Order: sequence, then C-alpha cells, then structure tokens
Amino acid sequence: MRHRVGTPSLLVLLLAVGVGAGPAVAAAQAVKVGAVIPLTGRYAAGGAQVRAGYEIAVDDLNRGGGVAVGGKKAPIELVILDGVMLDRRRPGGGIH
Repeated sequence: MRHRVGTPSLLVLLLAVGVGAGPAVAAAQAVKVGAVIPLTGRYAAGGAQVRAGYEIAVDDLNRGGGVAVGGKKAPIELVILDGVMLDRRRPGGGIH
C-alpha cells in the first residue's frame, strides 16, 4: 500500500508538535520535521513544488517565532529525504 504525504499532512504534523511535544524540547532547540519527497527521477518536477511548499510553510511559521513547545517558542528545521520514484516496469523499479 502506498501512502502519500502532502502539505496538509505537514501542517497537521506541525500543529501536533506544537501542542503535544511537551517540555522535553528546550526553546533554543529546533523541532525537526521530516518529509520524503521525490527530488530526482521521474517525479522530480512535482517533488520540487512540494519541497517549495514545505519551505514556504516552515519559513512562515519560523517568522512567527516557530511552534509552541512546553510554553516556549522553538524554530522548525525541515529535513528532506529524496524518495526517488522509479518506473515500476523496469527491473528494480518502484519506490525506494
């Protein structure tokens, strides 16, 4: 089964981090949020648009002081992993 993570999922995750992370994260530490998107391969053009959307959302939230963690604001750090999408018809193809 294939699961797609889009911009709405990132925003839901950011909101969950803001309300539920608790005092374990100090105000000076960045809250790391990850996304796996296709940056190379057949779907790289779409992946570039998704990446740009994530970066805009993170920049916007950080301009507002970040997310609330334990009553203090923490910046968000976006971590992106290339989820290369290959043609399933080729040997070794599929999602890697």
